[in-house]
Amino acid sequence: MTEKAVLEDIGITKAGVFEGDAYIIELDNDTEWGKIFSLLEKSELIEEVDGGELTADGGAFYYEYTGSENESFYITLSSSFDDDSYTLSIEREE
Repeated sequence: MTEKAVLEDIGITKAGVFEGDAYIIELDNDTEWGKIFSLLEKSELIEEVDGGELTADGGAFYYEYTGSENESFYITLSSSFDDDSYTLSIEREE
């Protein structure tokens, strides 16, 4: 399964680019970030990994997706309110 296929399985269809081993999607604004956050939180296909937090400056949330062939992917949803930058990244666990 590819990184893009995992995101589509969850309901995220926005295009991104590969940077190294990670597939990165730049989100337009905090509203789009919030929609993605809601999709991730409601999904029964992924599990939230400890360590996520949101502060007045921004934050990051971490999730893990395990596919049918025991493939694992790590998903990170991050934000920087000061820089007005919002990203979603997914990377296959080696």
